[in-house]
Amino acid sequence: RHEAELLARLEHPHIVKLFKVGVSGGQYYLTMEWLEGKTLDQHLDRPPGEVLPLFLQVVDAVAYLHGQRIIHRDLKPANVIVTSQGAKLIDFGLGKNLADSLSLTRQGQVLGTLVFLTPAQLAGEPATPASDVYALGVILYRLLSGRYPFEGANFGEMLRRIKEGRREPLTLRPDLPMPLAGLLRELCEKALDHRPGRGYSDAAALAGELRQVLGGPDGKGPALA
Repeated sequence: RHEAELLARLEHPHIVKLFKVGVSGGQYYLTMEWLEGKTLDQHLDRPPGEVLPLFLQVVDAVAYLHGQRIIHRDLKPANVIVTSQGAKLIDFGLGKNLADSLSLTRQGQVLGTLVFLTPAQLAGEPATPASDVYALGVILYRLLSGRYPFEGANFGEMLRRIKEGRREPLTLRPDLPMPLAGLLRELCEKALDHRPGRGYSDAAALAGELRQVLGGPDGKGPALA
């Protein structure tokens, strides 16, 4: 029901569509658009000219959410389906309407997937639009380098690395053209800077700079040629 209430408010080309909410046997069910394709994590190693425009579509979808005062709280490649029409953001089960006075989250409760969470979230602080941007920065880091920014031999080691901000060095994939590679590195580092006033406050700011770097309204400008 919670997911349905959020999705019912949304209309964006890169967000899954909700058609109907019903009740059967005392259980709520959702009828949503059928998405045929693979998740974004199966596309991240495609050539930059193909995958960066898809990433921009995801950022645009999150910027729209933030404009509606909604945060996703579980942004990751597995929650994006790439169809013949482009990227579609799915799974709003952890989404939150910031305008709601009531919260489904208890203070100190940690929600989301470890590698995409900020140190503040791991400390039990509430998620914000900037938390979504940080998760987008983690996805971009993976896209640019072929690895995630935090790695560890086990859960505990990875947790410590994230809390301490000890990221793996960002080594860019060799097929990124210059000077685009340097610009994307700066953009990624800014998205991952979760300190107040240092990174992007919301996804709209990230989308604007990413579109400027890539060129063209759809991110398929000459920089990727």
